Amino acid sequence: MRKRVWACLVVFAMAVAITSVPAGAAGTKVTRCNVRLRKQANTSSDTLATISGGTEIEVLGTSGGWTKTAYKGHTGYVATENLMELTRSGYYPLHEGDESPYVKEMQARLSDLGYYTGSADGKYGASTLAAVKDFQKNNNIQQDGIAGGGTQRIMFSDTAKASSGASVPAASAAAGAASQDTTPKISADTLRLGSRGDDVKALQQRLMELGYLSGKADGIFGASTEKALIDFQKRSSLTADGKAGKVTQNLLYSNGAKNADGTVASSSTSVAGTEETTYTTLKKGVTNNAVKKMQEALQDLGYMTASPTGYFGSNTYDAIVSFQKANGLKADGVAGPETQRKLYGVNAKPASSPATVEKNYATLKEGMKSSAVTAMQKKLKELGYMSASATGFYGPQTKDAVKAFQKANSLTADGIAGNATLRKLYGTDTVYAATGASGGGTMAAGKIAGPDGSSVKLLHWFNSVKPSLTTGNVLQVYDPVTGYGWKLRVYSMGNHCDSEPLTAEDTVYMNAAFGGVTTWTPKAVYVKLPSGTWTIAAQHNVPHLTGSIANNNFDGHLCVHFLRDMDEASKNDPNYGVQNQKALRDAWKKLTGQTVN
Repeated sequence: MRKRVWACLVVFAMAVAITSVPAGAAGTKVTRCNVRLRKQANTSSDTLATISGGTEIEVLGTSGGWTKTAYKGHTGYVATENLMELTRSGYYPLHEGDESPYVKEMQARLSDLGYYTGSADGKYGASTLAAVKDFQKNNNIQQDGIAGGGTQRIMFSDTAKASSGASVPAASAAAGAASQDTTPKISADTLRLGSRGDDVKALQQRLMELGYLSGKADGIFGASTEKALIDFQKRSSLTADGKAGKVTQNLLYSNGAKNADGTVASSSTSVAGTEETTYTTLKKGVTNNAVKKMQEALQDLGYMTASPTGYFGSNTYDAIVSFQKANGLKADGVAGPETQRKLYGVNAKPASSPATVEKNYATLKEGMKSSAVTAMQKKLKELGYMSASATGFYGPQTKDAVKAFQKANSLTADGIAGNATLRKLYGTDTVYAATGASGGGTMAAGKIAGPDGSSVKLLHWFNSVKPSLTTGNVLQVYDPVTGYGWKLRVYSMGNHCDSEPLTAEDTVYMNAAFGGVTTWTPKAVYVKLPSGTWTIAAQHNVPHLTGSIANNNFDGHLCVHFLRDMDEASKNDPNYGVQNQKALRDAWKKLTGQTVN
């Protein structure tokens, strides 16, 4: 038999210029095998990293057999012939020489069908090639040894013919092992075209329940599943990108999910013979439409004054506790089924007026020493206004911190902690300090005191911002519209700044600023650079491709765009790059009245 020369790590050398294309979800491919990320577009260039087969990468540009991409903080080049794109049927086309988890899955199915006797090692070698050809011959498919979408669709179906000629049930490998737990759970991964397994199967079953999808839940995220998900997202006023991230999944599995006909879905866990709605438990940290609906109800009853955002934060927690106390429920701040039934019922008690009796505090001022001063100092430290130790002595540093807090919270900034100041300090709508605030403020997530508009600058990405940054820098971001702030860590830099929310809390407040949805639509924000200077920028909040922080509840990274010359952006990033440039220019004009070409 002719021996095939494997080409995954060896390609012809060619020095080429790589043309840029807009980065985005559509600009991605998957590695066929283990490939080398080269520093330059030729085989003699240094290897920056080895990318495993089956890894999704972002395409930054292609030319002459090379593809430019970013991977784990490196930007380099891989041979285009070693990359593949998903077919509309939801399969990656596989052929001899590939090495990936997709090959391993196919080998397992061929083994079930009796065509393959080797180990499922993920390597598409001669024995796998022969098995694929035998399968194609027995199932009346063109015998080319290439497992394209058509071949795999039949291979993983109920009608696939085994080597014995009999039909074998659809492979569990394609849809994952059948689960005995029927309770839907949110997948930790974003589900998208090409995804497979139990999470996809649960997604499909829910879409069928709601009337968006017909057929069989096979656990393969193909074109029909993508279309059904997009229809659901449109009906639910979510970003219709066909990807099931945490926001989409939370709403899909909630009692507030909309049917295809526009009505609200009944609970899938309701008790037979009753018409009582069963509610999904909501608690601190959750962001979805059910939370927003609950906030609106709390607002109607007088327990909450803040605007409904869909994010279950401290204000919502306190409102739920107050509601539970007033209505004879366990005051744990968790909106379980019992709490929600009471809230939406006809006998829900409204808040008294005033809702609570406010505590009166003794005035504290410079020169005093007491446990009350210690408690105040600890709270100021918690909010980011003070970095010194809580000693109980009201000295100059404490006075400066109090003044900074008062200024940020629209109080008289006299440095004296009177009743109004202390009520605000210990209240539920307190504004956190912004980075560098007087009194030693630290970076924060939540409602923060942003910069004065007159101090925000318009700095150029290539000339000023990029040279001042290094990978790993942490940036404070502030949304002037909602007052929310969050922290981002610099992941990599090219024509824009790839970044990641630093913590799960940062992800929560960032998403709250975007209205509780993930969207590619740019939002103008203020970013504080390591130098302490605030500059205007634009960002989205869609997690895509890879990231380096494991516990921030953000599956990938996002892009922050700073000012660039419009001619350069139009040439190198004519679509999404230009969209961000327009967004930050519009925001700058609104802030200063100045038009930037």
